[in-house]
Amino acid sequence: MYSCKIAIVLAIAVAVTFADDSDHHHNGVFKQCADELGLKPNPERRKQFQEAREKGERPPMPSPEEIEKHNCVQKCFFEKLGLLSGSKIVIDEIKKDEHLVGNVAEDKLNAYMDCLKALEIKECSDVKKIFECRKSNS
Repeated sequence: MYSCKIAIVLAIAVAVTFADDSDHHHNGVFKQCADELGLKPNPERRKQFQEAREKGERPPMPSPEEIEKHNCVQKCFFEKLGLLSGSKIVIDEIKKDEHLVGNVAEDKLNAYMDCLKALEIKECSDVKKIFECRKSNS
């Protein structure tokens, strides 16, 4: 269960980082947060991840420090995009963000929004709650 949550967080980070040209704003914000928080690209980690995917294997687990840094970058990202204000999710902004609602089935969208409304994101590690809501409603 824990590794699944980590994979979701890292998958979103990778998706946002390597999105197509229409997503330059997201990429720029993510990079700005990563730079501010000292998260540096790790070519070796990326290579290990890609090789594992190509072989259909489980990618290597990140360290707890890497996970926490990624969580902090995600929290910064959500704050800078206006998706998080204080400790609360800004539902009207989330609804506009294709990365966060794009794959949620229409019949589950209300449950997803209700789940997000109930969240409090105070610490970096709380960011995983957003992805837990998405996973349970996709």
